Amino acid sequence: MKKKSMWIVGSLVAVLFIAVVAVALKIIFNPSGNGVYGNRLDGIENYAISNEKIEEIKNNTLENTECKNFSYILQGRIMKFFIEVSKDTGVTSAQRIGDNIIDSFSETELGYYDVTIYVTSIEESEQYPMIGYKSKNKTAISWTINKGEVTDEE
Repeated sequence: MKKKSMWIVGSLVAVLFIAVVAVALKIIFNPSGNGVYGNRLDGIENYAISNEKIEEIKNNTLENTECKNFSYILQGRIMKFFIEVSKDTGVTSAQRIGDNIIDSFSETELGYYDVTIYVTSIEESEQYPMIGYKSKNKTAISWTINKGEVTDEE
């Protein structure tokens, strides 16, 4: 009789331990139950960026003879544009390309998404790479030129 009661107690302790571990793992690895982005993407369907709009931006960007390649990635609430320019393209010209991309979006869209514009050169250049970043909370693009100097454009 004593062995049977010890077995029952041991089984209950094991089941209780497994339940506690399972709950702890769920809390640690998915605290909100909302997936990787949590609730940061709530309402994203109201601010959808169409493939047609991206294609139009791509075509407009590639019309500039200094721009050689264009690609785009949407990750959550971050739009990432990758622009490759010719070696002789000046910083001001590259920033103008970025400004044209930003100008293609409505204020509502820019108020929802962060935008990052990566500009590289086809050949090695002292002024590239450069990165432009526009937060959804800001009106200006901040540029980092060749991994160092930062300028704000108002």
